[in-house]
Amino acid sequence: MHFIPTCGTVKNREHETLYNGEGLSLGPFHDFYCGTSGTYNLIQGVFALPGADQTYDLFHLRGLMDPPGPNFICWRGALLHSRIDMNAQQGKGEVVLKDSVLLETCLQTACANRHANGRDWWILAADNTDNRFYRFLSTPDGIEGPWIQDIDNPTTQDTFFYLGWSEFSPDGEYFLVYDVHSGAAVYAFDRCTGLLSSLWHLPGDPDSYGWSAAFSPDSRFVYIVKDQFASIRQFDLHAADITASQTTVAVWDSFLPTCFEPMGQQYRRSSAFSSTAPTASFTTGPATRNTCTS
Repeated sequence: MHFIPTCGTVKNREHETLYNGEGLSLGPFHDFYCGTSGTYNLIQGVFALPGADQTYDLFHLRGLMDPPGPNFICWRGALLHSRIDMNAQQGKGEVVLKDSVLLETCLQTACANRHANGRDWWILAADNTDNRFYRFLSTPDGIEGPWIQDIDNPTTQDTFFYLGWSEFSPDGEYFLVYDVHSGAAVYAFDRCTGLLSSLWHLPGDPDSYGWSAAFSPDSRFVYIVKDQFASIRQFDLHAADITASQTTVAVWDSFLPTCFEPMGQQYRRSSAFSSTAPTASFTTGPATRNTCTS
């Protein structure tokens, strides 16, 4: 790990603040949470993509204080872009671009998936008030977009998304967005065009919520935390009826909780859960390249 973003500050592996590395995602939300709790209180609020020659593009969400609408509908109000050069300052690193606004609207979360050409990256963000997705393309020449796709997103129905989650499958062929009450929306994803299709909705249950979801390492299964974080449910994307394929694969034994992380990581405490489910591994996006036709 070359750098660590934490509460609006970027540090290197020696835990030294990068030159110009303070004050990311500035605003009232930053001032309140970083000033009181020392944490930037957004789940899945930041990710980085590798560039050329030890440069990295950092994408991060800006939170809003007192967001309009019910149930924190605009908890995430902007998608920002910063750039880090880890060769600068004698290898200690420097933030060379800070808080460039890519998009200002009511968002759910944002995450990235490798383009089929094996070089570029798609960045996808869902609107939290409409059936709309925004996509960008990160290339060696810069950030292109946004482009808009209007497609049904059942997780906007409840709007209680500040505990939501989204991610791509390890093979890059699926995308999911999950809301604690509305459930999960799983889409097929075209790595050539960046477009979503073939929606599968896995309905939620307000009385059986949890805020995490993840794909299995082979991209076949979706795992969702349910029952007030006390169990993990598995859904088979190869099944004729995905919803009916639901089965419980782990149950909390009251010792330690479970935790999901972006890009398919799943950490499962064997002392906390009795389970036969596989543990997912970290991926930086599919390594395979596909041929795209225009």
